[in-house]
Amino acid sequence: MGIGGVLKTIGFANLQSQTGSLLALIEPVAGVFFDLFFLGVALSTGTLTGCLLVLAAAVIISRPN
Repeated sequence: MGIGGVLKTIGFANLQSQTGSLLALIEPVAGVFFDLFFLGVALSTGTLTGCLLVLAAAVIISRPN
């Protein structure tokens, strides 16, 4: 495990479980958009659809009961 994994583990240890799970869920979507904005990688339809599904899932699980 590299330094990034260690810091991520330490950071998640200090969060509530719901907040940590939402951040972990959104991390791949953030990576896709960082690729888009900083590296200029084009988004495919499948990638954009997957990002929208992940974001929709994050909204659904973050709603109060």
